[in-house]
Amino acid sequence: MIKGRRTGWIAAFLGLCCLVGGLGGAPPSAAAQGPVRIAVLVPEGPGDPFWARTLDFMNAAAADLGVALEQHFADGDREAMRALAERILTRETPPDYLVFPASERVGPYVLDVAERHGVYALLINAGLSDDQRDLTGGPRVNYTRWLGQITPDDLLGGYLLGRNMFRYAHGRGITAPTGKIQLIGLTHSAADESALDRIAGLELSADEFYLADIEYLGLAHGSKARAQQVIQRGYESYPGTTLYWSTDDMQALGMIEALSTRTRRVPGVDAIVGGFYWSPWALQAVLDNQIGFLMGGHFMIGGAAVVMLYDHANGVDFAPIGKEQRFGFGMLHAGNIKQVAPLVWRRDWSWVDFRSFSRALNPERGDYAFSASGFLQARKK
Repeated sequence: MIKGRRTGWIAAFLGLCCLVGGLGGAPPSAAAQGPVRIAVLVPEGPGDPFWARTLDFMNAAAADLGVALEQHFADGDREAMRALAERILTRETPPDYLVFPASERVGPYVLDVAERHGVYALLINAGLSDDQRDLTGGPRVNYTRWLGQITPDDLLGGYLLGRNMFRYAHGRGITAPTGKIQLIGLTHSAADESALDRIAGLELSADEFYLADIEYLGLAHGSKARAQQVIQRGYESYPGTTLYWSTDDMQALGMIEALSTRTRRVPGVDAIVGGFYWSPWALQAVLDNQIGFLMGGHFMIGGAAVVMLYDHANGVDFAPIGKEQRFGFGMLHAGNIKQVAPLVWRRDWSWVDFRSFSRALNPERGDYAFSASGFLQARKK
């Protein structure tokens, strides 16, 4: 059953589908005397592919806006993340802002430390779980220094991925013998909020398309090998399945291998694979016509966070347009992969005009409407 809070996002964002107050609101006085100082608390190590790209994008935004950015790595250790937060926030000269994801359930702890030491906090990528939100009351309620958050619009992403796969298969007659469009899906988690939202979006797209059937949703824990096993079993039960949908990239690659070696289906011909994350290996699979649709670009959320905090420090709070911002995924496919892949591989984002997104620098600008496609189109003149 899809929860109401998830389905409510679709109505608000459906019009954008074509596009690939309180004590907490006052800016820090130090920001007016020098560069805005932002510390980023990274849950993984420096070699993590997703966070490496996130920091690349944040650094480019910081350079464009004259922000001082520092980064700290927890190397996948929950206790290290808590200790890092304590060290950053209690030092003699703390940053103006702390940016971090609420992964490993550390969110309330870090927000509590930030509140006690008067440092503003912004969550990115991963927000609080439902039970944690019940305790915190949301941004600027129990924690006035928690300014807000910006997270991927996973519900809309799952919906768009499913909708495009169903429409593509229907348009090319890639269907089961019955004429139905059968889909097998894989998720990396049965409890993670982002995974649940992506699945809810998929279910919405299937409900919308009258020929669509989700035959099976399996759990592969983000494992390529596990994905191969689940897909083989799923195909044996539903051999008419032509669509293979995944919540991440490694599972999608496992789907490709299982289809290529253990079934009679050929990815890109009579089997359509879709997934999330613009990892180098997933980008290559799109170039090789093995993944048909790939959602991603949410590493750019880091750049959006820099813009939001730059504006806040310069007296333009984002609370009036939404303390909780959603970031729109970009979709890669055969029609645009050759243009986008080189940009992601090169990892040089100095050409992006981050200043054009700032509401402090562009008073006429309304909502941010942050998205991967928006950043990719924002070239400096």
